[in-house]
Amino acid sequence: MAFGFKDVTTAHTGFQFLEDLSTAYWYSQVLFTGLELNLFQYMDQEFCSVETLARETNSQEEELLRLLRAMEKTGLVTCRSENWCNTKASSLFLVPGKRDYMGEFFLYRQYMRPQWDTLTQKIAPEQKKAKPLTALSYEERTLGYVTSTDTLVRQKAKQIVRLLQPDNISGPILDIGGGAGSLIRELKILAPDTGAILFDIPEVIEAARTLYPDTKDWDGITLCGGDFRFHEFEGTFSLICMSNFLHTYGPEEARILLLKAVSLLRPKGVIVIHDYFPDRKGVAPEKGSFYDLAMMLNTFNGVCHESSTIRQWLGEAGISTSDIKDLATDSTLIMAKNINVNLT
Repeated sequence: MAFGFKDVTTAHTGFQFLEDLSTAYWYSQVLFTGLELNLFQYMDQEFCSVETLARETNSQEEELLRLLRAMEKTGLVTCRSENWCNTKASSLFLVPGKRDYMGEFFLYRQYMRPQWDTLTQKIAPEQKKAKPLTALSYEERTLGYVTSTDTLVRQKAKQIVRLLQPDNISGPILDIGGGAGSLIRELKILAPDTGAILFDIPEVIEAARTLYPDTKDWDGITLCGGDFRFHEFEGTFSLICMSNFLHTYGPEEARILLLKAVSLLRPKGVIVIHDYFPDRKGVAPEKGSFYDLAMMLNTFNGVCHESSTIRQWLGEAGISTSDIKDLATDSTLIMAKNINVNLT
């Protein structure tokens, strides 16, 4: 028996199954958007360029390409030499005018979707609805965000640390965009005598203190608030972590920030980049492309950069990628070492 895209007969002991359920609407919305833009009709007769599809659908090319990449990962379209075409299932069921066209049926599913938002109240009419985010103060929203993301970091941090070697940590650690500090605390277990700096924007640092008020949680860890784009650091580091940080920025800015982080590495220092990469397969090959759409919708100009792009930027800085590992969940770790004596 199958449910959605997971087999419920399998024993699910990890959180990834639940994470996939929580983002299931990402998958259906990609289908609905493809239908609303009538993409499947345009791609049915031949492979089409993004430029052609953007013109036919009055879409923005860059944003449309990001959608197409997510559609490809779910088997809705296929790509050949940067041109796009329907898969067999899409050609059979999603092209208007064909005998087995079911697009209107699927769009009716979309029409029904808002009613599912009332499911809790239907079952328990007296249940109080949570305050909408717009009704919360900025501080409350920040604390809620830091709290929720920290639950994910705690799960992933153990996987990340297991992939690191203790001898890679011979000096200070810098965790850039480290949130509430769960990753850096795991790293401190690996190297308890090593100093560490948790760096994030000031309001996140304040939320981290609220979430972990016990001073013992911050033993050996210096909390530092600022904007990484402009902050000046003293000294260099043997290990630098950038976890789910670069996807907040567009390519030009992300490259500059990565090179800035590299400039803070000691000789033989290691930089660890943990993120969702659209070109990785892993246990959830579609998640990088879908997370990229989430960045497009929820940030100013965020992009999930491809791992090959990150490695190219590192290579330009003379940093050797020592390893790249897909985690047991849906994200990936890139580890690279500074083999230069001096970096400029």
